[in-house]
Amino acid sequence: MKKLLAYSALGLMVLGITSPVLAQSTSTTTSSSSMLTCMQSAVEKRETSIISAVDTFHGSISKIHNVRKTALVDAWKIEDKVSRNEARKTAWTTYRTDAKSAHSTMKSSRQSAWSTFKTDRISCGAPITDTTAMDVVGTTL
Repeated sequence: MKKLLAYSALGLMVLGITSPVLAQSTSTTTSSSSMLTCMQSAVEKRETSIISAVDTFHGSISKIHNVRKTALVDAWKIEDKVSRNEARKTAWTTYRTDAKSAHSTMKSSRQSAWSTFKTDRISCGAPITDTTAMDVVGTTL
């Protein structure tokens, strides 16, 4: 009889412990499903924005290099040494300024995409703890 009571009590304790977990598991699955869908959308939005920023950057850099090439070729057409050197110096200065600006614009666009993603992630209810490493990688590339 004591064994029967002990096993019954043990069974009730196990059921008492696992029942809330099972009930919570069902609602978590539903909210988890909507959170996953929301996060998929947030990631899609972030990555599309980053790809657009990189594409814009590459287009800008290509134009900047073409302008530099033309300016340097034109500089070497100048016979006067002083004027030629000034033209070459101007070409390189303009190139550096424009390239820095293009890099800065891309960096700003990337940071904006990640900032928007962080806001979207919070709205989705996704955990914040799993993204620390990715935040560093995403903003320093």
